[in-house]
Amino acid sequence: MRNKRPTFTLTHDGTGQSIKAVVIARSGGGRFMKVWQGTGWDKRIGELQGVSMKVLWHLVSIASWENVVPGPSETAISMGLKQPNISRAYGELIRASFLNRINGSYRLSPYFCWKGDDQQYEKACRRLQPNLTPELTGVK
Repeated sequence: MRNKRPTFTLTHDGTGQSIKAVVIARSGGGRFMKVWQGTGWDKRIGELQGVSMKVLWHLVSIASWENVVPGPSETAISMGLKQPNISRAYGELIRASFLNRINGSYRLSPYFCWKGDDQQYEKACRRLQPNLTPELTGVK
């Protein structure tokens, strides 16, 4: 039997909204990635088609600090898949708000998962906030 990952509840001081979260341990110096649960993302994950699900979890596993991920060409090479399929998956992930393209670089949505410190997280959320509706952020 596999150990279940521990979850915990985070409560926003200002709004009182609570979300469930799980911490996925990463190597090196106590750095880790937070993946938010119970905020509506689970439904959108279920709607992903074909290779998009594989690409999403591949990107989560290789995301660098502040959620930076490589572009479609590099991802296609690292996954051993055809570049047009990866490009379609990137398009689907962008439309579903799992992935953002900012100033020519790709980043996973901080509302889905986060690798970085709290100040960087708040800055990333502020940068995306004008473009997102409450159901995309998990904030009501």
